[in-house]
Amino acid sequence: MFEIGSNVVLGWSYSNDTLRPPAKVSICGRYPSDFAAFQARTGPCDWVVASNLSGGTRNYTWNTVTQGAPGYSLYADTGYMMYIYDGDFGIGNPNPGAGRITPFAFTFSMYNSQYGNTNQGVPVGYNP
Repeated sequence: MFEIGSNVVLGWSYSNDTLRPPAKVSICGRYPSDFAAFQARTGPCDWVVASNLSGGTRNYTWNTVTQGAPGYSLYADTGYMMYIYDGDFGIGNPNPGAGRITPFAFTFSMYNSQYGNTNQGVPVGYNP
């Protein structure tokens, strides 16, 4: 579960079976399946989080404000998907070859924090 408006650190590692780590790593996201604007999808990704990161990179900080689908905001819901994959082989190649990474996907939820509010929505520090 990630907070809308936050920076999220995504991290990954490779097993000893990864004989040929990727030269470039890419990350993309997908809105929940019930998001009407993307009902006629043509691919697995709705927006690019990062592309062609150095293969030696093992983490990336995703800014949930500036790195979303152009023209659309993230909204509180479940069923988002994030994909981390070999930038040379793409997300649509489930069998990139022996010793290489296959695309990795995980689901997540987004929420709007109400931490700055207390007592039925009265902002912290409010003094009438």
